[in-house]
Amino acid sequence: MNLWLAAYCNEGFGYVPSARVIREGGYETRGLISGDGWFAPPVQDSLVAKVAELATKVGRP
Repeated sequence: MNLWLAAYCNEGFGYVPSARVIREGGYETRGLISGDGWFAPPVQDSLVAKVAELATKVGRP
């Protein structure tokens, strides 16, 4: 099982909603911390790709 934990990174709190949640709408899609801005559906793929890149860089599959 692969598990990636990250909490309160760079003094930020909240979560990045999945593309499905963004399509459904709601307060969760408004952005982190202050609620400024909106997330776009590609944020999920961008985040997953970067995590995979960093994991590979440090020798994790």
